[in-house]
Amino acid sequence: MLKFINNNHGSIEIAWSSLALLLVTGILLVVGLTTLFLSNWQRTDELSTFSSYFSTVLETMDARFYEHQIVFDFPEKTYPYTLLLTSQYSVITAAGYFNTPLLIKTPLVIQPWPRFQDENWTTGEDLHVFLNQTTGDDGTPMHPINHTVLLDLYNQWNRTKQHLIDHPLIIYPLQQVIVEKVIIYYEINSSVDFVLVYLLK
Repeated sequence: MLKFINNNHGSIEIAWSSLALLLVTGILLVVGLTTLFLSNWQRTDELSTFSSYFSTVLETMDARFYEHQIVFDFPEKTYPYTLLLTSQYSVITAAGYFNTPLLIKTPLVIQPWPRFQDENWTTGEDLHVFLNQTTGDDGTPMHPINHTVLLDLYNQWNRTKQHLIDHPLIIYPLQQVIVEKVIIYYEINSSVDFVLVYLLK
């Protein structure tokens, strides 16, 4: 009876088994968290690349010496993401693994003028037509606008910038985005240019 009571081998084996189970659980937890971190890091890096490339597209368009437009789209991925565009930033939001939120905010060197389809003009051509209809001059070299009209145009741009802070242009993957440079001539031999961004109808 005394020999049975003093036998601690069973207790030691249980302790070792518990320790081994705890160790394996810890290893699995570390592996899981590492995988989660690396997967989210990979997504963040990928989305940051999209955002940087779009910023480069805006800068390249701004550097052109003539009116031009291109069609751009963000690639589709196996996970959903959305780009929110203002005149100062592009913000990409996405869901990471286990619904951890991912957010990539990129300051824009070139301030674009995002346009919405329900406004009085959207494209560069629309703007020339709008100016011609409302002022009699379309902002081309042969028919430059006057300084007062130019100030009105800048005021409209500034109002749009404020509006975009709370109501950014929302862009989804595979949506066709137009990036366009429009040049508006005013007075004599003077001009300003804008980089427009809008969605294809």
